[in-house]
Amino acid sequence: MRSLLFTIFTFFFILPSCVYALGIGPVNVEIDFQPNLVSQNTVYVVNSGDYSIPIKMSVEGELADYVKLNTYDFILGPKSTPSGIFYVDFTVSLPEKVEKPGTYKIWIFATENPEQTNTAGIGAKLRMGMPIFVYVPYPGKYVEFIPRENSVKIDNPNVNQTITFSIDAINRGNETIGDAKVIFSIYDPDDKSVTTFTTEGKPMPPSEKVTFTEDWLANNVRPGRYKLVTRMVYDGYRVEQTKEFLIGSPTAKIINLFYSPIVEGTIGKITADVGSEWNSRIPGMSILLEIRKGDFYTGVRSETFDLNPWQEVNITMFWDTSKIAGGLTAAVAGATISEGPGEYSGNATVYYLNGTHSVPFSLTVIPKGFQFTTENVLIILAVVLAIIFAVSALFYKRRSKKKFAQKRLM
Repeated sequence: MRSLLFTIFTFFFILPSCVYALGIGPVNVEIDFQPNLVSQNTVYVVNSGDYSIPIKMSVEGELADYVKLNTYDFILGPKSTPSGIFYVDFTVSLPEKVEKPGTYKIWIFATENPEQTNTAGIGAKLRMGMPIFVYVPYPGKYVEFIPRENSVKIDNPNVNQTITFSIDAINRGNETIGDAKVIFSIYDPDDKSVTTFTTEGKPMPPSEKVTFTEDWLANNVRPGRYKLVTRMVYDGYRVEQTKEFLIGSPTAKIINLFYSPIVEGTIGKITADVGSEWNSRIPGMSILLEIRKGDFYTGVRSETFDLNPWQEVNITMFWDTSKIAGGLTAAVAGATISEGPGEYSGNATVYYLNGTHSVPFSLTVIPKGFQFTTENVLIILAVVLAIIFAVSALFYKRRSKKKFAQKRLM
């Protein structure tokens, strides 16, 4: 049991402090293959811990036999000491020929030497590696994007503004490419073509990186998610890459608010007209109503809802003035959650993804009992007119009967 507890303690408390104690650099080394090429470089190993670490260096990979280090064992001192960083020189001596073209990765590893370490416990080793990339050229002409995935850089992707598209490519072949150009094609979420534009052509000597750039004025599109297909066309060959990108950012707005004066102690209804300005579905939205009068504050939140592309919906919320916090009714507690009749200021905010949109509003709470509101006046007027019409009709009917009876007597 004690051994198990010690193992758990070491795993959760000792190891995390060690995991980040060892570093190695630079990030990588890149070498374009040439027959019998000799390349000399330096790798550094750094300690970010407060203790010394015995280090054993090693080389792994398909071309590891062609890499030699000037030292393979040393003590790495604590951080902030002169010996807390150690430099190791290495030499890459390439052969006359490598049969298979492509990218080769060689790793230089720095590993805590378990034979010399004084660390107690379960004997976990620290190990960090730095890659060396050796590019053996393909016969003929061969282009790769840099990096291979998601290479396109898109600057200022906003509606009604100029968007800059750029991509880096390199000729991994052993022949010069006379004319290379990039075709950018943009599609909407329904895979309908939006636009296509092409960069100017450029030559590409072997092992040379070239940047292709083109601008597009996005003045005929809506904000939303789009697909970009990038095609590199060169001397009868082509390479293609696809990625999604955003123009603008997901946007939703409260277009309007609908409400009427609320009678004190009743439930008031407030409806928000919410619209999407985005070409994809916006999920998990909600609206918060914040209502204030003096020091009084209350909040009313809607249920969550989704908006389809460009959809507009009405979301209704209810302000129940017949209860106070804790669920006690006004009759029991002697108060309501409003501040009584009067004007209230409010703010309605719709929350979606990482955005919000707010609109201010004001509403009125009116006293209980009959109120001379516009609606009530219209109702009274309609009732009075109805009574007048009924009395007039009855009077006209009786008068008509009286005249008919007189005619018969004559």
